[in-house]
Amino acid sequence: MMRPSMSMFPALQDKAWLTSELASKSVRHIAKELGCSHPTVRFALQYHGIAILFKARRIPQLHDKQWLQDAIDRTQDTAALADELGCTTSAINRAMSRHGLPPLPPITMFPHKADNRTLIRLFFLHVEKTPTCWLWQRSRFQDGYGRLQYRRTTHRAHRFIYELIHGLLLPTVLVCHDCDNPPCVRPDHLFPGSGYDNLQDMVRKGRSLRGEANHHSSLTEDDVRIIRTLYASGARLQRELATMFSVNQTAISSVILRKSWGHVAP
Repeated sequence: MMRPSMSMFPALQDKAWLTSELASKSVRHIAKELGCSHPTVRFALQYHGIAILFKARRIPQLHDKQWLQDAIDRTQDTAALADELGCTTSAINRAMSRHGLPPLPPITMFPHKADNRTLIRLFFLHVEKTPTCWLWQRSRFQDGYGRLQYRRTTHRAHRFIYELIHGLLLPTVLVCHDCDNPPCVRPDHLFPGSGYDNLQDMVRKGRSLRGEANHHSSLTEDDVRIIRTLYASGARLQRELATMFSVNQTAISSVILRKSWGHVAP
């Protein structure tokens, strides 16, 4: 017998629609879209004889043992892999168990009450020391920076070791790399700085998108040379050049004073 609340939602009476939706969405997600309670959706599934698939079963990668093994070797962290797939770490662990894959050790082995000297020693057990950089060998964020967990909080590895050695920093202070190598945790390659300092460091090292490489740019290198030539000869005022090239006068002034486009030769 159909539940009264189910009769208020025609979509729940359509078995084919419900089956297709359940292939990619959870019961709670369907309920939220329809504006009903999830027990109502569960009753509709039971009414139509549709089996509920857990989210992990809807992720095909978790059924592929080789893919899962390669992904674990790549991330070395079930939490990072769970973030990548959009599931829970429990789902990853269950899939590994089904395939007979050995469980990973915890991301870190840092006792909560350990002193700094012990934490530093344990930290460097997970580091590969090359002639140049010291590379974090455990989990990494998608941007390449090392990732670890301590006292139920996720940290960036390079900032974690810097603060262990030098003391805590304000949240607004960044820990930057001299070597520009995100997984590097070598202490003498790290220095504190603001967001502006980090940006200036990037500019000095030529890693910023400048000139025509920056898609926000309104000018080209040829435009810059013309602007400087016309202004130097006295043929045009700054406001006239701004109108000519469809930019504001501040931009023209920066070009002339070489505050911007300084890499463009006369």
